[in-house]
Amino acid sequence: MSKPLMTAEAVAEFLNLQLRTVYELAKLGQSEPENPKGLPFMLKVGGSWRARPDDVSAWVEDQIARS
Repeated sequence: MSKPLMTAEAVAEFLNLQLRTVYELAKLGQSEPENPKGLPFMLKVGGSWRARPDDVSAWVEDQIARS
């Protein structure tokens, strides 16, 4: 069974970012998926941004590998 989707608030807390920053990075990730600073894994569900927990963790690992 799959894990429940994370809210934008939960992603912000997990990444230690302001909620506004998560929204901005989610929009960047949708408009420029190749941009490594964006959050391309964020999904718009019923008007709210959501993310799969495994995608968030994979993005963090990718960011660590890039640094």
